[in-house]
Amino acid sequence: MFQRKKSTTIKVTLPELHQLRAAEALETGEGVTPSRQATLAAWHTVGEDASLKTMLLERAQHVLNEAGKDAKDLPRLGFHTTLPISLIFLLAFVAGALLEQITGDGNRLNLLAPPFLILLLWNLGIYAFGLLWGLKRCIGKASPFWLHHALEGLLAKSRMPHFGRNNPKGRLVRLLSVDYQPLFSHQASRAFHAAALCFAVGILVSIAVRGIGTHWMVGWESSWFAGHPDWVWEALRATYGWVPGPGAFPGLETISAMEYQNAHFVPGDTPFWLIRLMGLITFIVVLPRFLLILWHTLQLRHARSRLVVDLTDDYFTSILAVDRSLAPVFFVGAPGQESRWTSVLNELETEFGQPVTYLAFDPWEDDFEELAQTLRQKGLTRTFTGFSASETPEKEIHGQLLDTILETPAPMGFKPKLFIRGIAPNQTDLNRWNSFESHFQLVIANDSQ
Repeated sequence: MFQRKKSTTIKVTLPELHQLRAAEALETGEGVTPSRQATLAAWHTVGEDASLKTMLLERAQHVLNEAGKDAKDLPRLGFHTTLPISLIFLLAFVAGALLEQITGDGNRLNLLAPPFLILLLWNLGIYAFGLLWGLKRCIGKASPFWLHHALEGLLAKSRMPHFGRNNPKGRLVRLLSVDYQPLFSHQASRAFHAAALCFAVGILVSIAVRGIGTHWMVGWESSWFAGHPDWVWEALRATYGWVPGPGAFPGLETISAMEYQNAHFVPGDTPFWLIRLMGLITFIVVLPRFLLILWHTLQLRHARSRLVVDLTDDYFTSILAVDRSLAPVFFVGAPGQESRWTSVLNELETEFGQPVTYLAFDPWEDDFEELAQTLRQKGLTRTFTGFSASETPEKEIHGQLLDTILETPAPMGFKPKLFIRGIAPNQTDLNRWNSFESHFQLVIANDSQ
């Protein structure tokens, strides 16, 4: 009746994660254990149909409210990466432009220049590595986040405030540093791809700007390929040949004449080669990197709203181990009236398989706070009460009694009930059993007619 399907994880947003971890940081110090009362209060607040996530968030908020100033002193850890990442992008752009300027040879444009070849091969290698890594993750043979060990080492050696101390602030930083790893991974990957894109754009801008006041002389030179123009022709056709641009790809004789060391050197068609060179960098570097940046941006947005919290660790296990189903049964009734409720008490004992304790309470004379304290001291309870049909219910008296019972921590799945003894107005059955709210309103309505 009270069994719930067990879940080992929940998915939360960033603010929800901070709320859960802040409560955990406050409750996992030396000599501190998770508050059982907070757990019971959370279940009582959210109700029997609430999910574990809803209950845990409610419970965490209860813990933070109780902690007061200690909770307010906890750091608010977030991402503030706009400035440093912007500087990285700027530096990458400048580095690309300077590299083209430094490695350039006046107005000569070497189609086999090492910076261009290294740039293309480096990016193709990165794409191949990313593809293989993705395939390994799909078959479960790769760790989910490649920055895991690097981040642990960095954070362990950092001088972040309170990181190494055994206090709530230090514990919160350590907890969130692990939870944020998927976000760190996507952030770092996106920044890496953006830096590569800016580097390539720097090269393109440098070539374009220099072309304003420079007449490019296009050719090639190589110590290894000298005397083998057929090899160069195959290499250039394989790289530049598939890029769209004006004119047809030149033949072997034209490529042979484009060798700078050739005594009969003839420069290549500048617009033909320049457009293809810039197009090659665009297709190999700029567009793929832009798509990867977009991909990691979407993944980061998704990850921020679906961070996984493991419920199998000791902290959450102790919270979820609180017994919400076994609880004593109480019946709150008027003093000296226990014998009149014998049939109801027997019915409750049969229903729950345990004795029912009759709590004598006079709502006109006794203290409601003492009743509430008595019930709370018992932990989770199943509490019932009953009125006589001849009684005139008063909102300030009987309503307060019902509110007191409704506020008592109860097992998940339990709904307090109100028994009406005797023949109620406009009713024909005895010992009618219904929910507190509906019955109380029914009695009031019938009495007022």
